[in-house]
Amino acid sequence: MGLHMSERKAVIRETKANYQKADKKAKGLILDQLVKLTGYARKYAIRVLAKRPARATLVTGGKTVVLRPEKKPRPKNRLGKRMYTKETVDCLEKIWWFYRCKCGPYLAEIIRQNIGFLAASRKPEFHITPGIRAQLVAISGRQIDRLLKPVKDAEELRGISGTKRAAETLLKKVPVRTHYTDQERNTPGFCQTDTVHHCGDTDSGEFNLTLTVTDVSSGWIWLYGLLNKAHKWTLEGLKKTYTESLFNIIEFHSDCGSEFINHDTIDWVQLVKTLGLSHSRSYHKNDNCFAEQKNNAFVRNYAGLLRYDTLKECNALNRVYEFLCPLVNYFIPNKKLRSKTKVGSKIVKVYDKGLKTPYQRLMESSLTDAERKRLTAERTLLNPVELQYNLNHAIDNLLEIYKAKVTFSKCPTQEVSVTF
Repeated sequence: MGLHMSERKAVIRETKANYQKADKKAKGLILDQLVKLTGYARKYAIRVLAKRPARATLVTGGKTVVLRPEKKPRPKNRLGKRMYTKETVDCLEKIWWFYRCKCGPYLAEIIRQNIGFLAASRKPEFHITPGIRAQLVAISGRQIDRLLKPVKDAEELRGISGTKRAAETLLKKVPVRTHYTDQERNTPGFCQTDTVHHCGDTDSGEFNLTLTVTDVSSGWIWLYGLLNKAHKWTLEGLKKTYTESLFNIIEFHSDCGSEFINHDTIDWVQLVKTLGLSHSRSYHKNDNCFAEQKNNAFVRNYAGLLRYDTLKECNALNRVYEFLCPLVNYFIPNKKLRSKTKVGSKIVKVYDKGLKTPYQRLMESSLTDAERKRLTAERTLLNPVELQYNLNHAIDNLLEIYKAKVTFSKCPTQEVSVTF
C-alpha cells in the first residue's frame, strides 16, 4: 500500500525547502524520489513543491502580524521599441471611427483595399505619410484590436423582436425551407429577408422598420426603411429589390412573420411565376441565418437602437441605406462559412480563405457576362471614402432629427409616400 495523505503531506513539508533552494539537476533528482514515493504525477509534484505559502503569521508583543511573501516583478514580455509609432496608432484610430468601429480583421482588409483613397482624401484628412501608409498596409487585424483596445467602449445593447406569426392557412400555401443545397448556396439569387424594428425599449404603437434582403451566395444586401408594419411597405421593398437588382432574383425566403406571409405577397409571387417564396420554421432562427446576421452588423450598428416612428425619420433611414448598401456590397469584405460539422460535442466550422467583398464573390460566381458588366460599371463610379463620409453625415442627420423630435407621435393615417 502507498502512503496515507498525512504521510504524503509530511514528506512534502520535509522536501519543499530543499527543492526550492536546489539547482535544476538536484530538483530533478528530488522529483524522481517524490514521484516514486508518493505516486504523484510529475507535473502535480512540481506544482506542490514550487508552491509558496500565501501568508505566514508572527506573534510579537501580544499581536499577530501577517507576513506576506514579497511579490516578484513581472518580467517584461516586450523588449526594444514598438513597431508601430504613435502617429500610426492615432491615424488608425481615426480610420476606425470613420468606418463605424469595424473589428480588426475587417478593418485591416478595408485599409489594404482602399489605402489609395484614404491617402488621397481631403475631407476628412487622415494625414497618411509614406511611413504611416507602409505600416497601415502591413498591420494585421489582431494587432489592430490590440492597439485600439484602450479606446474601445464595449457597451452591449439589444433590440426587441416583434415578429407576429402569420395565419396557418397562409403558411400552408408557402413551402418550408430549412437549408440550402451546395449548388443553391453557390448560385446568386436565393435571398433571405427579415425586418428590424426601430421601436426603442417598447414595441407599443407604430414605429419604423428596416427591411433586410440578403443574397445567400455572395452576402449582397438591400436595406429599406419602412414607415410601419403594413404589408404594402414590405411588398414595395421586395418589388424594388426584384426589379432593380443587377442580377436575377430566384427566391425570397423569410420567417413566419405576417409582413411577409400574406395574400398580397403570395399573389404577387404567383403573378411573377419565375420567382419563388418560402419560409422558415417557427422558433428556428438558423433557418433564416443569413438575414439574421445582417440585422446587428449593418442595421443596429449604423441606425442604432433608438425609437424612430415618423415619416421624416423613415426618409432619413433610407438616406443612410442609400450610402451604406453600395459601400457594403462593393468595398466591405466579409468571410463565408463553407462547412459546419459536429465532432463529438463540438461544432467545427470551416470558412473561406481570406476576406472578399460581395462584389468579388459575385464576379467569381455563375453570373452572365451582361450581369458582370453592369456590376463593374457601377463599381467604377463609386469612391469608398466618399461613400463612408456621406454615410457618416447621413447617420448624424438621422440622430439630429431624432433629437429634435419633442414627443413621440403615431404615424399619420392618410396616404403618404415613402422615399426608398
